[in-house]
Amino acid sequence: MFEYKGKKYDFKFTKEKVSEIETATGKSLIAEWQEQKGLFRLTTLDVIFQLCIKPATGSDFLNQQDGLDAGNGYMNEHGYGPVCMMIINQLKKDVPFLFLVN
Repeated sequence: MFEYKGKKYDFKFTKEKVSEIETATGKSLIAEWQEQKGLFRLTTLDVIFQLCIKPATGSDFLNQQDGLDAGNGYMNEHGYGPVCMMIINQLKKDVPFLFLVN
């Protein structure tokens, strides 16, 4: 959860949301995270902000512009690295199969 301009938000990921992100960026989300040594490209973050932010008390996702504004605003205040870590922690919680290794 994060707070921006007095409102609380959550990132929420599903298999379908991850597929949408990968289609928009043309790259596997986990492959990018590994290649970038635990970070995401700014363009990938923008797509995540547009698709995967919802109010903490609601079930509907923000529209893309509001998600982009909230995500970038929070990142500008708290930093790039912490936002990447928050996203990866939520991915591990919401879609843990992405991190399973046999």
